[in-house]
Amino acid sequence: MASQAEVAAHLLLSDRRLRDLAKLPGAPVPQGRGDWELDAWRHFYIHYLRSNRRDTVGTDEPEVGDNSPEKNREQWLKNEERQERILMARVKRRILAKRYAPIELISVAVSRVAVELRTRVESWPPRLKKVWPEMPQEASSVLREELAIALNELADIRVDFSDYDVSDIERDLDRVESLARDDTDDGG
Repeated sequence: MASQAEVAAHLLLSDRRLRDLAKLPGAPVPQGRGDWELDAWRHFYIHYLRSNRRDTVGTDEPEVGDNSPEKNREQWLKNEERQERILMARVKRRILAKRYAPIELISVAVSRVAVELRTRVESWPPRLKKVWPEMPQEASSVLREELAIALNELADIRVDFSDYDVSDIERDLDRVESLARDDTDDGG
């Protein structure tokens, strides 16, 4: 959430201009005092600029120069939207390549590591007592060997992602992308 001034600065508008835009139909409504949604305003402003451009195409007004602030702002917003689409595509590729997992799977993997480590550590005292009660050189060598085995086992732990169903996240990503296309669709 952002304040009105932050949204205005992000869109390169004055506070007054943003308040005027907020009165238009379809403008995002702040959730509370100072809770303006930056993404919603960005999409609304892009849609607003595109609809105004379509309205003024048939008029006899002179065209705005390439260096006008309005043109620069519109280009900046398009670039921002393009960057968001690229980021969403990267996330989707990582999900499909199974190089991305939800927190639940990662926590399961960490818990498996902890169980393996705990099992190894609990086996040290009986093994040391078997070797020698006063901890001679043999005991320290066994300890070193056990540490090496434990570290090797921890290094070889692999998480089985076959339980992970990617389709739920894919569906959510498709829905978000379709909503973004609907918001930025310039009508043909």
